[in-house]
Amino acid sequence: MKNGGADAEIKVSQPILPRLYLLIPIIMLVVWIVSGASLMRSGMVGIGSILVCNAISYFVGGRKNFVGLKQLWDCCLRGAKQSAEIAIPTAACGIIINVVTGQTSLATNLSATIGALGTNYLFIALLIAMIGCMILGMALPTVAAYLVGVVLFVPIIRSLGIDALCANMFVFYYGIMAQITPPVCVASYTAAGIAGADAMKTGINGMLYALVGFMVPFVFIYNPAILLEGSIVEIAIGAIQLLLGTYFLALTVSGYYKTFLPAPARLLTFIAAAGLISPEPITSAAAIAIGAGTLVWNWRRARALPEVSA
Repeated sequence: MKNGGADAEIKVSQPILPRLYLLIPIIMLVVWIVSGASLMRSGMVGIGSILVCNAISYFVGGRKNFVGLKQLWDCCLRGAKQSAEIAIPTAACGIIINVVTGQTSLATNLSATIGALGTNYLFIALLIAMIGCMILGMALPTVAAYLVGVVLFVPIIRSLGIDALCANMFVFYYGIMAQITPPVCVASYTAAGIAGADAMKTGINGMLYALVGFMVPFVFIYNPAILLEGSIVEIAIGAIQLLLGTYFLALTVSGYYKTFLPAPARLLTFIAAAGLISPEPITSAAAIAIGAGTLVWNWRRARALPEVSA
């Protein structure tokens, strides 16, 4: 193909359908894990499926898609190095868990405190668990942070009458949010290094923009329909509530709707977002009324402002 006198080569990738068999290892891995097999056995089945797919590649595409012994050996070396990188934080996680649960009374005291507060004040108990998950997860990878949270906080949250799925998702979410929470926001520091920006400013801005993520785990606890636990009607209503709550909270963070939102209006949108966490119809209706009223007021205010000429 010529364009302006210069030859332009168009590269066409291989068709997708003849390569769908490459999904077999992933499918086998998921099937074996779901069926109840151990992770080690599921991993071995996945590796065996990869070798079978490699043999199939030789007959489908010839040597072009076939991976030789040297390349397989290089893949094994890279896999061993990646396993070592995961094993180090996992071992550190085991040390932390042993210190917290076996060598000190921190876990017992923390459990008693959260349990006592949760009897009358579930929100405060969850707030303490949230802070604990983020503090312990700041210097750990997500998987290790989740393991620590499961050992320390999931049994306590479940003792307050919370479902297992909701408790685990609560801990898992805050284990992730710890990666962007100052002062030890590893993900934000990495992004700042790539962009050449100030690390602390990047961490603070990242936490503000992800403020919605700090609200979602509480929705899991107070409205389990978000996790598909309930009837279709309950799940649909919960999804709409979360959508509106996320929208109001995003307006609070950005401070803009048609025009800038003054501080009192941002406070009202935040109250509306917080009110939508509860599945109670009265609370949700009041929150929607507050949020909608604030947006209508600011829309009329934006129309009353003089237009800026270009």
